[in-house]
Amino acid sequence: MRSTSATDHTGRANVGTSRSIAWWLAHGAVALAMVTSAVFGVLSFLSPSAFLAIVGVRTGQLTEGAHIFAAYTGARELAIACTLLVLVLTKASRGLAAVMLLTALANGFDAVHALLAQRWVQVPGALMFASISLAAALWLFSRPARPENG
Repeated sequence: MRSTSATDHTGRANVGTSRSIAWWLAHGAVALAMVTSAVFGVLSFLSPSAFLAIVGVRTGQLTEGAHIFAAYTGARELAIACTLLVLVLTKASRGLAAVMLLTALANGFDAVHALLAQRWVQVPGALMFASISLAAALWLFSRPARPENG
């Protein structure tokens, strides 16, 4: 009977390829989250009206409340981007998983809010980012923890 698991000529399981693909997909999702958060963060500070238009808030004149909202959101997005960068550079996979879960939840709640506010254009993007971030977080959480050096 033939085995369903892939093996190389020595009989060892050949799981390196599937892990490699999953690793690239998860870390690609991390890079996407990092770049997206950084772009939204910078855009909210440099051009609050453009940022607000992207997230579905249409306003003719920027009020003080809209400026505060854009600044708050920009600070949140830049903090997430910087945290992801530090976690990637330090190879902290558990930390990456936790921040990707945070990103998934934030985008999921954005999608729910967009649904409730009937901003239909925003829903698919928020759901897509939430799904990608959640998939990456779950994969990163499923990896065995690396022993600490020290």
